[in-house]
Amino acid sequence: MSKRLAWPKLDKAPIRSYTLANVNFIVSAALMLFSISAWSSTTRVGSMDIQAEQMDRDSESEIVELRGKVQLVSKEQTMSCDYARIFLRTHRAELNGHVKLSNIEYTMGGDKLLIDYETMTGWAINGFVESGPVIFEGSIIYKTGPKEFFAVDANYTACRNCPASWSFHGSTIRAELGGYAYLKNSYLKIGYVPTIWLPYLVVPLKSDRQSGLLAPSFEQSNSGGLALADSYFWAISQDSDATITLKNYELRGTKILGNYRYALSEITEGETDIGYIPDKVFSDDRQVNLYRAESDRPTVQRWFLHSQNIFDLPDNWRFRAQVTDASDLQYQKDFPLELKNSGDAAFEDRFSMTKTYEDELLNIDSSYYKNLLQANPIGGNDSAVHRMPQITWSQVPRELAESGLFFSYDLDYLNLARSGRPWDTVTGGNNPADQNKPYKDPLTGLPYTKRTYVDPSAFRDPSSVFYGQENYNPSRDLIRTGSRLNIGLNLIRPTKLGEYFDFIPKVSLQESQYRYEVQPSNYRHYLKTEMSLRTGVHKIYGNLENSKSDRWKHDVRTEFLYQGVPWQDQKVHPFWGASQNVLYPSFYRDAISDADLDADLGIQFDDRDRI
Repeated sequence: MSKRLAWPKLDKAPIRSYTLANVNFIVSAALMLFSISAWSSTTRVGSMDIQAEQMDRDSESEIVELRGKVQLVSKEQTMSCDYARIFLRTHRAELNGHVKLSNIEYTMGGDKLLIDYETMTGWAINGFVESGPVIFEGSIIYKTGPKEFFAVDANYTACRNCPASWSFHGSTIRAELGGYAYLKNSYLKIGYVPTIWLPYLVVPLKSDRQSGLLAPSFEQSNSGGLALADSYFWAISQDSDATITLKNYELRGTKILGNYRYALSEITEGETDIGYIPDKVFSDDRQVNLYRAESDRPTVQRWFLHSQNIFDLPDNWRFRAQVTDASDLQYQKDFPLELKNSGDAAFEDRFSMTKTYEDELLNIDSSYYKNLLQANPIGGNDSAVHRMPQITWSQVPRELAESGLFFSYDLDYLNLARSGRPWDTVTGGNNPADQNKPYKDPLTGLPYTKRTYVDPSAFRDPSSVFYGQENYNPSRDLIRTGSRLNIGLNLIRPTKLGEYFDFIPKVSLQESQYRYEVQPSNYRHYLKTEMSLRTGVHKIYGNLENSKSDRWKHDVRTEFLYQGVPWQDQKVHPFWGASQNVLYPSFYRDAISDADLDADLGIQFDDRDRI
């Protein structure tokens, strides 16, 4: 039986009648009261610091009982529970109720914990161990070393949702944090349902990058059904790694995926993803088989490639490369998590070289596009227009001889090319003579009902007045390829108007030269003026006297901008639209839309062609 500490009973005799024994008793009582007061906050027993709401000690058996918000600290380990008994002779502690043992690397807990607080070994009933994203549980978990555990009737998972979407159950788990976990007689559980049985399984428990199997993943889709994937991670070196994944679809078949990453410096890095699947579902797709004969319908071999790279080169050069491609135009819709560009109009392969000077920038950029706006998922790419190359050279404004006048220039060369025809046929429109459409929609078989870009998958209507006409028609078709050289010269004169206003006038002279495959060359010159008036007010709120206090700044800036084109000269040309009545066409917006196909001003190369 433990003996609870009790308050001493003092005699009521006058102080003058105390003997020496009475004095010793009073001193002992005072020391005991001090001890009890200290125990009510924090005290030390052996190698442990202890804190609890209530503490009792049996001095004969050297047992300490703790109740209420118990905290024990020993050898950089923190233990907490509702009730604990400490056996001082054997250096053991018995913890009950909301038990946790924690340090910076892991947390161990359960219903009950028996621990040797000198060696920090012991066992927990209905326990768990949590380290980073990894959790394993067991009816009994033995702590056999500083980071070693042995669990009986145990579960392992790295899925942090509750309950876990997946886990492995094993008859035993032997785990070493920073090493591996070894599961015997295990099976994979999806939620609470066991699925795949494995006689032996090894999983990594290391925070460092280590080669090994990763946690499985699952996916559900209407077209592919249930998909189960498992991956092997290969830590090639400190600056590169790779992941190889096998993914089995219920309906589509088995896919192989690969990922490779490298980081040679803070700037030089890259990542490449690839995938391959003989797709059973896609081979029977109605959209695909609409464009191929019955004899050409074997299983479609589908693949994708996506790579992004950046290299920091000597002499302030920087190289970027991005490659995106797939076996068919529907791949990004069926597998949006792999290419992540569902909804884009094209795949883009882009390569650029950039060089920075003290006040100038040179950029050489090229893009190869794969047109996704086609009805045929396995159609060709003759309709895509490629930017090969685009060269820009620009200068930041530089003051001219301390005059307050600043000068800058920009040069832009653009070349657009395609493997198909250098123009796009446009059919229909507002002209009654064009109502007999030369093309029909490939899916419905109906004529196009408005002036529109002709789908490359469309077929010709033999009754059309335009049937068999393959020549470029300047009043109907759009020029899509050619080159442009644009040179801009800018003069800027910023001026301060009083204390609160900045006045910035700017004059720009733009010179553009065009070359085409189907039309004579073209030119345009124009003068652009710009006047900007800027002002702003701000106020700082908070304690302005204390330099360490929090403060807030409210800043409002206003700019009035006027732009105009007082002079321009350009050649009348089909590039500026079908209408020849407008000598100098202008546009209300830079971006283009389907509405531009119905407009007389047409579509140009990009926004730099529009005023």
